[in-house]
Order: sequence, then structure tokens, then C-alpha cells
Amino acid sequence: MSGSVSKVNKVSAPVVPVTAIRPPKGWIPINLRELWAYRELLYFLTWRDIKIRYKQTLLGFAWAIMQPLFMMIVFTLFFGTLAKVPSEFNLVATIFEPARAEQDGFYYRSL
Repeated sequence: MSGSVSKVNKVSAPVVPVTAIRPPKGWIPINLRELWAYRELLYFLTWRDIKIRYKQTLLGFAWAIMQPLFMMIVFTLFFGTLAKVPSEFNLVATIFEPARAEQDGFYYRSL
């Protein structure tokens, strides 16, 4: 027995297939059928985010409407009466000024 070597049967592990997950190339179109099928989920997630965002504010969702409106009034009063900047009344500029100010605010908050 001193010179004999016992042979051990080696059992190989089963081969497990490897799945590679890769992102698709290019733009992915929006699947409207899937979006329609999960519309209630989208509704409740959106409503939850809105409630969370405005839960601790005193005025709630109305603040999102009132803040740009008050900003427009303050800009009109400041530049029109106090600073005496000569300008003609332009309804289009008056309406779109809060939209531009909101874009600026979004940019500044993202920095």
C-alpha cells in the first residue's frame, strides 16, 4: 500500500449560464401601452411626491402658483415705479417673465 495512489473521482460543478445585461443602443421609445397599463401606479407615485413636497408648507400647493405671481408683481413694481425704468407695457413680456425667472431659479438651485 505504500506505493499505491488512490484515485478520487472528481465531480464537476454544473455549468451555470451567464446572462449579460447590456443597455440598448440609441433612444428607447416610450411604451405607451405599458404606461397606460400602469397609469394608476404613475398617478399614485406622482400624487405622493406632490403631497410630500408641499406637506410642510403653510399654503401648500397654492404656493407654487402664488410665488411666481408675486415675483411678477414685485418686479413690475420695482422696475416700473421705484427704479423708473422706461418701458412700454408689454403683456407678452409680463406673462413670460415669471417663466424665465423660474428657469433661472431652477438653474441656480441645481448648482
